[in-house]
Amino acid sequence: MTGFIGEAGWPRGKHSWRNSRRGNGNRCPGLPDQLPVPWINGPCVEANGDWHSFRDDAKRAHYERLCAICGEALGVCVVLGAMGGRAETAGPGGHPRCIWLAVNTCPHLVEHDDPDDTIAWLYVGDGVGYLISPDQLENEYGHGEEIIEGAEPLTRAALRVLAKQDPLGTSAGVAA
Repeated sequence: MTGFIGEAGWPRGKHSWRNSRRGNGNRCPGLPDQLPVPWINGPCVEANGDWHSFRDDAKRAHYERLCAICGEALGVCVVLGAMGGRAETAGPGGHPRCIWLAVNTCPHLVEHDDPDDTIAWLYVGDGVGYLISPDQLENEYGHGEEIIEGAEPLTRAALRVLAKQDPLGTSAGVAA
């Protein structure tokens, strides 16, 4: 296990979460008080409980093709969290196992009740799987980057299968 929640590695360190937008109450009552901290949010969470801000390592994840959740190198597959089912994401992608963790524990992602909802996108190929200008990357990162055409939408069930069959996204041949 990682010692510091901002270090790369698996499993992820945990920190308490409270939704500051709702009077310090938990928006998702089924979630535990201690949640796994994504690598790109680590120091922001530990310093001031800010779960919304990405640190500079989000840009590093983009340029070096690293997982947003664990901080380790991505395989040929990149899974990108969906923003409201649209063909948009909020920042760098991750390994299938890491995004599976995120969609089941992240208060911003767990509210997909319909099993047919698109909760993530599977991109296989070079690059990061989304479009972003250099200006956006520097100034507005994490505000709805467009998913690259050809990425496949994933339901909760499809992501679960992918996370079990190919947790690190090393095979382009695994059918979700």
